[in-house]
Amino acid sequence: MAVNIPWLGIIITFLLFIQGFLMPRSKVLFSVQSLWVIVLTCFNTGGADWLGNEEYYWIASVNSNKGFLSNLYPTLVNYCRNLGMNFVLFNGLMSLFATLIILSVIYKYSKNSSLVLSFWLIFPLIDNIIQKRAYYSLSLVILAIPILFNRKGKNKLIQFFLFELLILLAYEIHSMYCLYLTIPFYLLLNYKWQKYISIIGFTIGFVFKNEIQSAVNAIVGTSIESKSDLYFNQLASTSSISHTIFWAAWQIFQLLIVLYINKKNLNNSKNSILLSLNWWGLLLIPLYSFNPVFTRIFRAIILFNYIAVADSIKIQKRRFINRSSILSISAELAFVAITFYMMDVNSNGLVQVVYPIFQNNLLLGD
Repeated sequence: MAVNIPWLGIIITFLLFIQGFLMPRSKVLFSVQSLWVIVLTCFNTGGADWLGNEEYYWIASVNSNKGFLSNLYPTLVNYCRNLGMNFVLFNGLMSLFATLIILSVIYKYSKNSSLVLSFWLIFPLIDNIIQKRAYYSLSLVILAIPILFNRKGKNKLIQFFLFELLILLAYEIHSMYCLYLTIPFYLLLNYKWQKYISIIGFTIGFVFKNEIQSAVNAIVGTSIESKSDLYFNQLASTSSISHTIFWAAWQIFQLLIVLYINKKNLNNSKNSILLSLNWWGLLLIPLYSFNPVFTRIFRAIILFNYIAVADSIKIQKRRFINRSSILSISAELAFVAITFYMMDVNSNGLVQVVYPIFQNNLLLGD
């Protein structure tokens, strides 16, 4: 059976990706890239997981036995349904809100914003478009993380509560991000103890792997019982030792890149916090032994890794990028390419996951 390949969308994405490496600081290019991300994300009308997300939109209901926060997303959905919104319009508005948050964070915190967005165009753009609620939630986590970079003076307590509030809001949209609530407490430890806790936690996580689901259910309750069964039982049935080793290496590779950047005399308070966040990420690896779906949790930190790598560029007198910059960018590019292959190309993913993003779009043709 012949496959209809959406060449126009793929070519535009590829050209914008390449241009980000050629003009990493161009504000004009960043604007064009941003517009393309908005087109792909906010005008989406179908693809993988679309039916499941649309069904959830129509059946979501407020539970009177739960508090306001626990009903936040269903309340929003009910309000929009009462206004007569269909899922295409609701997703478009929510995706626009999420996308603008992410783009504004990239623009504010990166000197080479076009290069950062080039990485983002390859991964996790496609996955973000597919994973609707996870994407809305991800944007709030990304908005929260910079608060951790500015923990100073008398404002520490306010910043702590603001970070926790944003994470709670993200959690109410998608439960997977609740683990970020632990980060401020993790950062209270000195760097040496952070490493110890991550290594010990990583080890304990594998030793007591069979108890993780019970622990999650005990903490979160029965509200995500069906999701818990999906992640820890149904999806876990496809897991293997080789997959676990691969995703563990995937996680550790990001830590090594950030360690390398800090080692090259680029250490600052922001990169120090980012390094700690990558050490915290090791605690997630036992979850990957069930299914790589849990790598979504780390996706917010990946964006700031992209920013650190892009901003590590040093221009020599003759305008050539120095060797350390080439090495860190090449390593991150390899990471992006491999992740894109594993998540979106492997197992006929091009036809089932990637092509439909360009084919089901109000502006590109539906």
